[in-house]
Amino acid sequence: MADAAIVLQLATLNRDNLDEHVFLLYSENAPLNNLGFVDKASDHVTISLPESNIDLTVRQSISQLSSKQTTSTTGYICWNTSIHVADWLLSPLCPFKLSKSHVVLELGSGVGGVCASALSKLAGHYIATDQRHILKLLRENIMANVANYKSTTLPRSSPNSNITLDVIEFDWEDVDNGYFNVSKLETQPIDVIIACDTIYNEYLVGPFINTLKTLLHSDAYALIAIQLRDAVTIEQFVIDLVHADGLCTSVVPSNLLNEGLKSGYQVYYVTKIQ
Repeated sequence: MADAAIVLQLATLNRDNLDEHVFLLYSENAPLNNLGFVDKASDHVTISLPESNIDLTVRQSISQLSSKQTTSTTGYICWNTSIHVADWLLSPLCPFKLSKSHVVLELGSGVGGVCASALSKLAGHYIATDQRHILKLLRENIMANVANYKSTTLPRSSPNSNITLDVIEFDWEDVDNGYFNVSKLETQPIDVIIACDTIYNEYLVGPFINTLKTLLHSDAYALIAIQLRDAVTIEQFVIDLVHADGLCTSVVPSNLLNEGLKSGYQVYYVTKIQ
């Protein structure tokens, strides 16, 4: 769990203040005038983290984005939320410090692997996850951007590296299988869950919250960053998250965020009630 002094700066959501929070999301935090993708015109993009001076070379799949072979295609391109979150977690401003004692699991990494590539050096073990059809490109991009790592799921693993990095399948609609894939890594319990822009339609809300309830334990926390797009979907997500049995949800205020996340985004801190 995050430091107690940090938690005190967060506003816990409950049934009494929930309506006000949902109203303020769209009245004070103006949505962006774009969908949030990095580049929808090219399969090859350079991702720059503006405050951390990190450049990543990423291969997307524009053709798969419009494919009808699967109902979930948004993970085939890169989205700005993960760039801002990675930059934030690397910055001195961020109060949530990742360390070599942490096992970090990311839900919905997407093909770019932006957070995995930028943040894995901070964690003791970083686990990037997504649906099966995303994993091939996700692995390729991580291998292209992380020079030295040890892994049980990635080729060219170096046993002497101090970066431990894995890529596994975790479909929120099949939590048991995803949890089994995590257990096969034989790692320590998960300390931090990261999720960037994982809520973009109402159908995902229930499975995503169920996944949080399955993975979180009393000493872990999740950082959920969303871009404010469709108000109906976001409202449902926040309401269902606050009403979820066994979870406690708090708002990370803008004064604790970097410039990239201050407008058009919201970050939530979620823990399991002891």
